[in-house]
Amino acid sequence: MVALALHEAIPGHHLQMGYQLRNGNLPSFLRTVEDRRYEFCPARRQLFAAYMEGWALYCEALGEEMGLY
Repeated sequence: MVALALHEAIPGHHLQMGYQLRNGNLPSFLRTVEDRRYEFCPARRQLFAAYMEGWALYCEALGEEMGLY
């Protein structure tokens, strides 16, 4: 549960999406969250991009440094 909480909540996807949506310096296509399947709309940035999952997996590794495991 600790790994899941770190992956999905704070500092995981929840925090990342908050930063992404509020950052006015990012172009609009990076601030848009697209939850449809990529093959249905390939011109949009898909939700399950490597950057998003990489962020969350890094957050899971931070749990070790924070002494949560």
